[in-house]
Amino acid sequence: MKAAFFDLTGTLLRESSIPQYIRFLAKSGFLDGKALAHLEKIHAEHKKHHLTELQTSQRILRELVHALKGVSKRRFDVANRRFLADEKLPVYPYTTKLISELKRKGYALVAVSGAFEDVVKPAVQKLGLSEGFGSRLEVKKGKFTGRLELDLTQPHQKRKIVEAYAHARNGVLKQCWAFGDMVLDEEMFRAVGHPVALNAGPALKRECKQNGWPSIKEAEVVKWVDKAA
Repeated sequence: MKAAFFDLTGTLLRESSIPQYIRFLAKSGFLDGKALAHLEKIHAEHKKHHLTELQTSQRILRELVHALKGVSKRRFDVANRRFLADEKLPVYPYTTKLISELKRKGYALVAVSGAFEDVVKPAVQKLGLSEGFGSRLEVKKGKFTGRLELDLTQPHQKRKIVEAYAHARNGVLKQCWAFGDMVLDEEMFRAVGHPVALNAGPALKRECKQNGWPSIKEAEVVKWVDKAA
């Protein structure tokens, strides 16, 4: 088995998907005015470069976990399916071609995202990827407890997912690819033979220079993968 692992937002999906999804949750009654204001402030602080990519992801996740405490998982799953059915995913121009090219070369395509797994899995189906992993909300008696069972915004967690996925399928990590845009993806990069930074944030760009990892421009990524894979 050979696989390509992807972060989602900022790598395959534009960052515009974050405020879009937050507005949907508010409109669907999952967020009150206070929670919505907090989330919008976090995103605004990130846009002003007052928060790093990692800080933004972690704060948004914590705010959403708190806001969803007591919510029915079944109701949340239904809403997420509706969101992904009704909304066009904000993909980059290269996304569809990159997915098609790697599929053609026989790679399993796996999303490894800090976003909720309840959102990642239906997004994976819509994108045509093989499988998806995300941060997992704890559920008891059918409702969210306000705690995380798995937090993929924490260091090393993405790497653990990548290594476990490959090990379970007798995969060779040196033959695998990883695509990401932020420093959170650094450990995932260290696990594979072919790391690629796409739309890299400042922290990841520094890591790329130090480790000799390629940081590819949007227009070049499909041709680059076609030659290297």
